[in-house]
Amino acid sequence: MDNIIKTRPKFKIKIFQACRDISNWFFIRRTVKRHRGTPAWTMHNLTHDWFYRIGAVVNMRQEDFGEQEEIHLVRTMSFLNPIFEYISETLELGEILYPDKKRIEGAYSYLVTFHQVFIALSFKYVVSRMLFSGIVLSGLYILGQYLGYIQ
Repeated sequence: MDNIIKTRPKFKIKIFQACRDISNWFFIRRTVKRHRGTPAWTMHNLTHDWFYRIGAVVNMRQEDFGEQEEIHLVRTMSFLNPIFEYISETLELGEILYPDKKRIEGAYSYLVTFHQVFIALSFKYVVSRMLFSGIVLSGLYILGQYLGYIQ
């Protein structure tokens, strides 16, 4: 019984994780701004939007669209291999981006976007923090009026 080591789970405060998400977004922004005009960026036909999500269009042959969805996935992934290598090795964004594939209607193409992985930062988190801050500030204001500090 003496040789059992009890390990305590790591305590992670959500505000620090949210700050890390924000700093990751600024890192993505700076990296995209630095590399968007380079020959490698244009060779892979990469684009970005104002959220700095990186995107690429995968064009397929018309006869490939008659096949099953799994074959589309394999062809898309084979096309994206050099782009994955470029994003993970050159841009060093492989750990904080994940791909999302969407079919473009009316064309034989897929739009693949690379989104940031958010750990703690979400719409629900932002709204809950705003409500919590509002309640705390309102409570402090009422307490200050009661004690006579605010008139």
